[in-house]
Amino acid sequence: MIKNYSKTFKRSVTAVAVSAILGISSVALAANNSSSIIGSVSVDSQNISGYTVVAHNIATGRNRTLTTNKDGEFRFVSLPVGTYKITIRNGSTVVAQETRKVSLGVNSTAIFDLVSESDT
Repeated sequence: MIKNYSKTFKRSVTAVAVSAILGISSVALAANNSSSIIGSVSVDSQNISGYTVVAHNIATGRNRTLTTNKDGEFRFVSLPVGTYKITIRNGSTVVAQETRKVSLGVNSTAIFDLVSESDT
């Protein structure tokens, strides 16, 4: 009778260990199915803060919106893999657009070096 409990206990411990390993693996894989778009906005080579940056996922139609920081930089983190249209706005005026593909675990960089209207 003691041998049966011992065998059952060993099987239970093994089942728990396997479940734990599979559970941890699933979490690790789920955490790595996204990436980032990082970039900056400048006008006449001067970094511009306060511009609105929108990342529009073309496949899902979902938007993420940020504002450039004091150095003109922006960072969209944990974006699902896909193709994004990046739109830069100054107030309600669209000043630039670019399409970027986000791949698994790879950051995409978008640099917008704009020229002021007085230079055109």
